[in-house]
Amino acid sequence: MIMNTEFTYTVSGERKAHAGFCKDLSHTGIKFLTERNLEKGTLIEILFDTKSSRFKPMKAGAEIVRSEFKNNKYVVAGKILEYK
Repeated sequence: MIMNTEFTYTVSGERKAHAGFCKDLSHTGIKFLTERNLEKGTLIEILFDTKSSRFKPMKAGAEIVRSEFKNNKYVVAGKILEYK
């Protein structure tokens, strides 16, 4: 599903949240843009928060499967491991 929405993610073992821009999301994967290079195998926690009372925030755990630098951003693909 095409998303085109902002979200935040945290790298496993770190506290700082980073900004991402989700391009595609499915039950099993995510493709997003970010300023940070994420190595294959890195575990992240994703948070989509619309700040709307109509929609609860969505959290998921993912493992990075690919990262490519393109047009001054990293295009990152991840495998969704679990929804929280």
